[in-house]
Amino acid sequence: MSRPEHSLVFLHIPKTGGTTLESVLLDQYGQEHSLRLDLAAVNDGEGAQRARQLLNGNRHYKLISGHFTMGLGVHELLNVPCTYVTMLRDPIERVISDFYFILHTPEHIFHERIVRERMSLEDYLNSNLSDGTDNYQVRCLCSRPPDAQDGNWACTEQTLTSAKDNLKKHFKVVGFLEHFDESLLLMRSHFGWKLPLYVRENTTKNRPRTPQVPEPIKTKIRNRNRYDLELYDHALFLYEQQLRTLRAGRFERQLNQYKFLNRWYGRTVYKNYHHRSRASRLRAFLLSRAWVALLGVERLVYRP
Repeated sequence: MSRPEHSLVFLHIPKTGGTTLESVLLDQYGQEHSLRLDLAAVNDGEGAQRARQLLNGNRHYKLISGHFTMGLGVHELLNVPCTYVTMLRDPIERVISDFYFILHTPEHIFHERIVRERMSLEDYLNSNLSDGTDNYQVRCLCSRPPDAQDGNWACTEQTLTSAKDNLKKHFKVVGFLEHFDESLLLMRSHFGWKLPLYVRENTTKNRPRTPQVPEPIKTKIRNRNRYDLELYDHALFLYEQQLRTLRAGRFERQLNQYKFLNRWYGRTVYKNYHHRSRASRLRAFLLSRAWVALLGVERLVYRP
């Protein structure tokens, strides 16, 4: 892939399908041309200082990705122009997924307390562990700097407006977990990617489906995340407008072909790569080289 005129900045909001997208992006732009930044929270001042130090160098990165916020001001610190992408998710689904991710991830800072106190989803929502996590997508996309001392600041109409303005001004594409394949093809059309084959990563297991969650709990989540819900609907409207320009052509047929190819890829190359036997891993390598020759895919799952 030729050197881009802009850097691409991927703002990874937790539990929105971002781990899978980041894998796709690394395949497109190359690990050696990428920089990862991570803040521990939306008000991680120390993490923000470390991130700014990394960005103050003269090195040009094709891709910058990680868990950070618009308030970090990556676009103001780079010495080249940049454009952003991100993924959003239905806010109710995201909150439920986030809780069960914490519950089943021993490394998470809140895991030990949730397990010790045998917290349910409702218990978690009523505890101080969830302070400052409401409207988390708005918190990530608004311009409030992560150096703010108060981590439990309240979201307002002003922070929602700030998030909407940032989407309009800085983001070439906003994707959606619920429309993941469409989002990838939309990004491909904007950035000239080779075919972005993938296998889903970091999915939360052993969690109830949303219809199984009692309605009072969903209502509580809905009420606590009303700004996220409004942002989601706003971004979805913009996304659908972008898709209309593609659907006028052959997008629907390309989408069906892409889904078929991606399923085949997951069942052959990826499955063989993760098999323990040397023969299967060799088969994965040969299959991946065949995909490169057939479809021009730059890199696949096999990484020698």
